[in-house]
Amino acid sequence: MLEYLIQLFKVSLKIAAAASLTFIFLSLLSNYLTPLKISLNTKNVDQKNLFTVEGDGTVYVKPDLASLNLGFTVQSPSVTGGQGRANDIINKVQASLKSLGVSQADIKTTAYNIYPNYDYSGGQSRLNGYTINISLGVKVRNFDLLNKVIDSATSDGVNQVSGVTFEVEKKDEAENEALKLAIEAAKKKAAEISSLSGIRLGSLVNVRQNVSTLPPPLYAMGAQRGSTEAAPATQVEPGQNEIKVTVSLDYETL
Repeated sequence: MLEYLIQLFKVSLKIAAAASLTFIFLSLLSNYLTPLKISLNTKNVDQKNLFTVEGDGTVYVKPDLASLNLGFTVQSPSVTGGQGRANDIINKVQASLKSLGVSQADIKTTAYNIYPNYDYSGGQSRLNGYTINISLGVKVRNFDLLNKVIDSATSDGVNQVSGVTFEVEKKDEAENEALKLAIEAAKKKAAEISSLSGIRLGSLVNVRQNVSTLPPPLYAMGAQRGSTEAAPATQVEPGQNEIKVTVSLDYETL
């Protein structure tokens, strides 16, 4: 019996020793299996020096759209009375404009304001009627009718004409022509500077542009009138619009 117990003890020691060795081996192996830390060294590539030159291109085109504001003021003891008079003027103006060929889509109410008037005499505040200000925005596409539009509106009760501007509604072709001229001017300037300075130019790497449109001046206008004031016929000239394109060209230098 004693001999059996001794043998069992020896077997237990061998099992314990094997387990310890296995643990140690696995610990060492786990260290080797840990992902390796890789260090990457990056190097920034220096950008090539850039040479920038600007050029302008300008074309002149006749505008094809005129915009203006037609306004009037009505004084009335009551709001409803003032609105009635204002509506009469609006209806007359719109009817006249349509008879001249202005589309309803080109007539828009841009302001409709009603203000109370107060009398402060005698140290007291008393309501003294109402003021109604109305403004219509009108677009005229036939310039032969522009002066007639203003004269007709003032005859119908309009006494404020403002914001007369001339636009080029379809200006893509003109802008493209100005852009072409600007790029040609910038390239010519770049070649001249390169030749005179000795700078060697490489590829064109970037193009930036800026477009501006300058309206023509308003030459004459006789539309600020009183209801009974006689005035000569209005003379408004559309002139020409200036479309200017400025470009900046960036070249690599060799």
